[in-house]
Amino acid sequence: PPPPPPTGPPPAANPPPPPHPTIPHRPRPRPSSPRTTLDTPYNTTIPPILEYGDILFDNCGEVLSNLIESVQFRAARTCTGAFITTNKDKLIIELGWESLKTRRLCHKYIQFYKMKNGLTPLYLQMLCPPRVAETTNYNLRNKANYRPPTSKKNLYKSSFIPAVSNLWNNLDPEIKNSVSLPIFKSNLKKRFSPKSPPSYYKNGHR
Repeated sequence: PPPPPPTGPPPAANPPPPPHPTIPHRPRPRPSSPRTTLDTPYNTTIPPILEYGDILFDNCGEVLSNLIESVQFRAARTCTGAFITTNKDKLIIELGWESLKTRRLCHKYIQFYKMKNGLTPLYLQMLCPPRVAETTNYNLRNKANYRPPTSKKNLYKSSFIPAVSNLWNNLDPEIKNSVSLPIFKSNLKKRFSPKSPPSYYKNGHR
C-alpha cells in the first residue's frame, strides 16, 4: 500500500537559514606536561639534524640563519606554552638553551682544535693555514696566530677555513692553550653557554 501522506503544515518554499550564534574564540587546549619532559625529546632528536655539517653552512645569510633559528623558537614555544609574540632571546635564555648560531660557532672552534692538534685525518690537518712565525723571520707579537688564506670574494672569506682562522686568532689564550679536547670543550662552554636558569623555572606544567 502507498505510504500515508505527511501530516502538519506544508514546508516553506524558502526556509530561513538556521541562526549562527556568536561563539567566542577559545584557544585550542594543549596537553599539560612538565617542561623537562618536553625539553628532553627536542634536545636529543632535533639539534643533531639541524647541526649536521653546520660548520660548512655557517656562512649562510642572515635570512637563512633566522629561518634555522625559527625551528628552535617553535620548539621553545612548545616546551613553555609561550605565545608567538614572545621575545625569542628571552625565551631561549629562560630555557637555558644556546642559540643555534652560537652552537655552530663552538663546533667550528672544536673542529679547528682537533685539526691543529692531530685529532683528525691527515687530509684535514693539511688544511690548517700556516702560523705567522712560519711566514716571516721577524719576531712579531702575533707570531702564534694563523695567517688566513687570501680571498677576493666574501663568499670564500666567510667559508670555514678563512673564517675559523680569524675567529681562532681572536679567541682567549687560556681557551686556545687547553691541554686536551675535553678541557677545551669545558672552557668553551664556560665562555659561550648561557647561565643555567633557576630551578623554579622548571616547576609545574607548561
